[in-house]
Amino acid sequence: MNAGADSPDDYGAEFFDPKRYGGRFNQYWWARRFYASLIERYGGSGRVLEIGCGLGHVLARLEDRFETHGIDVSSFAIEQARKNSPHSVLQVATAEEIESLPGPFDTIAAFHVVEHLTDPASVLQTCGRMTRPGGCLLIATPNPQAPFARRKGERWYANQDPTHISLMNPGEWRALVEP
Repeated sequence: MNAGADSPDDYGAEFFDPKRYGGRFNQYWWARRFYASLIERYGGSGRVLEIGCGLGHVLARLEDRFETHGIDVSSFAIEQARKNSPHSVLQVATAEEIESLPGPFDTIAAFHVVEHLTDPASVLQTCGRMTRPGGCLLIATPNPQAPFARRKGERWYANQDPTHISLMNPGEWRALVEP
């Protein structure tokens, strides 16, 4: 579970504010297009699992080319994802529960999820077991070594979010997933 939050329902309608997550051409819209293109480019074909699928917008962009699956801790998000990506297999679950899903997957994606986990290493190891040989694991997470992060210090947005409990630099993340 997202250890930085009081409960999964902290990620309800108020969290998914339409001003932030709605509309076209905002940062969220562009990011979801970009993440879907990464899966298309590096994931090849087959089965895709998105951990922390939120409102289902990435999965919606992939449904016509992949067998798409998504999990999120928020029942509100999954309810919305069912509307946005009606051909995806969706369920309320934590990142720590992915081993109960019917794997393996060709691609597992976790965009802005791992920094919220108390034990990201364990979840990433499970992702490795749940990904078919030659498959792809894609993660996106704030980079504390980025120039702007170093310049802003404690005022950097990722350091301001109390749910960001596992911020690491890219080398540390890489070490968790490479054999």
